Amino acid sequence: MSVQSNDLPTRARAEDYPLVMDVPLVAEMLLTDANQVRKWANAGLIPCHRVPGTRKYRFLRDEILGWLKELPSASADDEEEEETAPATT
Repeated sequence: MSVQSNDLPTRARAEDYPLVMDVPLVAEMLLTDANQVRKWANAGLIPCHRVPGTRKYRFLRDEILGWLKELPSASADDEEEEETAPATT
């Protein structure tokens, strides 16, 4: 299965996204499915705001970027393992 050019995000940088985003835009930014973003929002795992009187979510770009920076990364886990590993000499 080949990757089509329309399958790739249309924005190259976080700054290219609007300040206020809806579920599909956040999914595009995070390279995931819109349903996954909704699940995270329902569970309170991702910063979001509910539009009063509706079931719609809105996301602030800067909050999403901050949230991403706070997430533990795989490289940070690797560094911790290296620091705690016993010396083998």
